[in-house]
Formats: sequence, structure tokens, C-alpha cells
Amino acid sequence: MEFELLQHKLVAHSDDRDAWLVARNTGVTASNAASLATENSIDSILKSKFYSEFVGNAATDWGLEREPMLLDWAGFNQNKYLFKSDDNERFMATPDGIKIDADSNIELCQVKTSSKPFTKIPSNYFRQMQWEMFVMGAKRNLLVWEAHENFVPIDTEPISVWIDRDEEMIATLKQLADVLLRRLDEANAFGKEME
Repeated sequence: MEFELLQHKLVAHSDDRDAWLVARNTGVTASNAASLATENSIDSILKSKFYSEFVGNAATDWGLEREPMLLDWAGFNQNKYLFKSDDNERFMATPDGIKIDADSNIELCQVKTSSKPFTKIPSNYFRQMQWEMFVMGAKRNLLVWEAHENFVPIDTEPISVWIDRDEEMIATLKQLADVLLRRLDEANAFGKEME
């Protein structure tokens, strides 16, 4: 692993898809945090831990194809690891890109491709990126946004915007994540009782 500083946070590698998915379903990921707007959001996230049929589509395939090129453009190494927070091993994230500077500061990158023009940072992306910064101990996260039309990039270069760490948002997400974990544990305990 090229990020020696982060080895203690390592949970799974996405090349081992089964182990990666199992680990993700035991905790709260950045993808979950993206949807964690209010306590009312918890039900749908909880359901996805048990009954997700989504395996991808043309848009997700396009995003996966473009991700390495866009990360390279932004100067980031592509990440395939699932990491855990130092605060709670069930708080996890798989940032798209990671780099560590000479002073051991961690910087992250989140790549998005969209058929819509960029006008502002969507709130779900903002939550996702804040969760990634919290889990990884980073102070900022670069959003790289590439618009496309029928899977052909519109502009010669993507839009990039640095997002700074927001402790108030992270505190809110942690509170909601704790509720989600309690509900997840209750659902798992009930499932075992029914076996």
C-alpha cells in the first residue's frame, strides 16, 4: 500500500468485492452519509443495508470509466480502499482520490460526472465529502465535476472546487450515524432471533 500513514485505517479493498460490500454493510459509509439529511432519512439507508438490488447503470459505468482520468487530471492517486475512522471503526469511507503531502497532510478528491451543468455543490455531495474528511482526518476535499452529453464530455476540462472541512456538519452527521448504527444493530439482532 502506498499510503503507509493510513494502514491502521484499512478495512477492505474494492477488488475483493464481497469483503468490501460485507464491511460496508456493517457501518456508515460516505455514500450513506450523502443520504443522511435528517433522522427521516435513516429508514431508506437501513433498508439498503439489507435489500439493495442496484448493481449499476450506464451513468455509473461512465463515472467509473472516467474516474481514473479525472483523478489524474487533478493530480490524485486513485483509491480502492475502504477506510475506517479513528473515532469509530464502523464509520467508513472510500474516497475516490487521496494524496499525502510532505507534511503528512491528507487531501481528498471526489469525482462526479453528470448530464447536468454545475451550478452549486449538491447537498448530498457536500455531506458525502464532509464524511470522507472526517473518516480520513483530512482538512479539505476537491470536488471534480465533469459534465457530459450522452456520455461525451462537454468541456475540455472539468470544474474543480475545494471544499473545506465543516465541523458543525460533521457533528450532525455523526449524531445521525449513531442512530443509524443503533437501528442497524437492532435489525440484525431481530433477524438472528427469527432464525
